[in-house]
Amino acid sequence: MRRKRNMSQMKEQNKTPGKVLNKMEISNQSDAEFKTQVIKLLKELGETFKGLSETFRELKKTSKELSKNINNIKKYQSEMKDALTEIENNLQELNSRVGIVFPRWLIRHLFILVLHAFRCPTDILLLLLLGSLTRKQNKKKGVKEKASNEKQDEIEKIKSHPFMEGEPEDDVYLKHLYPRQIYVKKVIHLLKKFQILDYTNPKQGIYLDLTLDMALGKKKKVEPFSSVLSLPYPLVSEINKVAVFTWNASEIKISEENGALFAGGTNLIQEILDGEIKPDFYVLFQK
Repeated sequence: MRRKRNMSQMKEQNKTPGKVLNKMEISNQSDAEFKTQVIKLLKELGETFKGLSETFRELKKTSKELSKNINNIKKYQSEMKDALTEIENNLQELNSRVGIVFPRWLIRHLFILVLHAFRCPTDILLLLLLGSLTRKQNKKKGVKEKASNEKQDEIEKIKSHPFMEGEPEDDVYLKHLYPRQIYVKKVIHLLKKFQILDYTNPKQGIYLDLTLDMALGKKKKVEPFSSVLSLPYPLVSEINKVAVFTWNASEIKISEENGALFAGGTNLIQEILDGEIKPDFYVLFQK
């Protein structure tokens, strides 16, 4: 039994080194194939890079040629525009002489057809066509803008009325007939002239409180407004009643001469309490 086991172990030991050698050979073969594949890929990449460099060079050449062609096209375009303007001027002279009207768009298209007949470059023809189309669109926009401006001018003419010359007879300045009147100094002067405040400083300030009843029958939005009031007449028709308290008889006479209705001493107090006298202002002279 022991001999059989030893023989089996020896056989196994003899088998294992052969397997290892086979694996090493396979690995060596795979590395060589991988290296060859990598070398092929690198060669292909080099060829592609060469092709790309050549294409870039060709693109540079074509871009230079295109820039030259664009410059030539611009020159041709300027020359064609000059020729078109000359033709249009000549046709306008013919129109004035003969009386036949040739529209500009028709002239342009005829000119393009003539160029096409003489085998003009297609780039120039396309540019001319685009120029004619853009000009048509710009003309349409210009016509619309002119129409809108004319409508606005008509509306402004309807709204704005010419002002009347001179001044109105009744001192009534209508807003749509006369310009806005602003004369604060005149108003203050007239107030001081027609309603003199007794025993007050003539240079003192004047204040006015007004209340406007803006109630309407129907509910409507009232727009904000501003206007100037001319006040050439006194605000109150009645004369203010002034009572003067003095201790001297001479001052009583002076106050009565200057417009005081009541002048006196302590005797006026009882009359005021009884309601016999109702003055608006009181003036007191010290001793």
